[in-house]
Amino acid sequence: MSEEIQVIATAVDTNKRVDSFLAAALPDFSRSKIKNLILAGNIFILRNGLKTPLSDISQKVLADDVYNIIDIKEPTNLIPKEMAIEILYEDDYLLVINKQAGLVVHPGAGNFEDTLVNGLLYKYQDKLSSMNGEIRPGIVHRLDKDTSGVLVVAKDDNTHAILAKQFEEHSINRSYRALVWGRFAASKGSIESHINRSPHNRLKMAISSKGKFAKTDYEVLDYTAGLTLVELTLHTGRTHQIRVHLSSLGHSVVADPLYGSGYMKYFNKLESEIQELIKGLQRQALHAYKLGFIHPQGGEYLLIEKEEPKELLELYRKLGFKI
Repeated sequence: MSEEIQVIATAVDTNKRVDSFLAAALPDFSRSKIKNLILAGNIFILRNGLKTPLSDISQKVLADDVYNIIDIKEPTNLIPKEMAIEILYEDDYLLVINKQAGLVVHPGAGNFEDTLVNGLLYKYQDKLSSMNGEIRPGIVHRLDKDTSGVLVVAKDDNTHAILAKQFEEHSINRSYRALVWGRFAASKGSIESHINRSPHNRLKMAISSKGKFAKTDYEVLDYTAGLTLVELTLHTGRTHQIRVHLSSLGHSVVADPLYGSGYMKYFNKLESEIQELIKGLQRQALHAYKLGFIHPQGGEYLLIEKEEPKELLELYRKLGFKI
């Protein structure tokens, strides 16, 4: 469920920071919640007849600004749901799973019943960390809905805190493989930028000088007929980071509906069998195949790998790629 709230600024509000102004105007909203709503693209500003998503928490207020806040009402009692969860590793402190494409990691934006969290609650009940609140039990990090691959889940708060610290310090080994359009100019390299919410589409992220720093290393594994198989290593973990970075180079991920563009010149030259396999994909060709970290309790280094699901492997083999 969601509720839309409207706040109108007056002359006395001029030059206030927008997060402070909205927090003061909405007593039930903390500045932290306002910030999260802005980052999620759920606050819009109407100024000079133009309505756009608010993207800068420090933006200054002007008289007659109209703010529309979409407040997602999160249920406090999630429904456990039986579902198949492929477990790659498990002990008393954590588990590592292979998330399938099409599965949302945690509830939000109107989906509170068909997420990984609902499945985890069915299997583990109260044996999950609570650090991320009632709707994200055990969730240390995310994968996009249509990205498959390796994901770690914490069973207690201490384990969660230590894992979160490793993610914060970027000491986690996170490697992905993606099939992308076009041929890279170099066989390997790094992409560095700042990433922020797109001011034009609240569902997208974009390269922006106001965003958070992001770095992705890439290495070409194979190429044929306008398609490149590339390995990617994350140094940071921004929302949609790989998809934004690859798109910024003109090499969008195959079957990515949000960031894919300019690919028909490659697609039209492919054999019909390959075209049909690509059109039949119900997910983007991006897979998190490797996750390495120091075990928060035992201290040993765990490296978990999982190859792509069959729909991607079939496509790669038809293209002649060996992985």
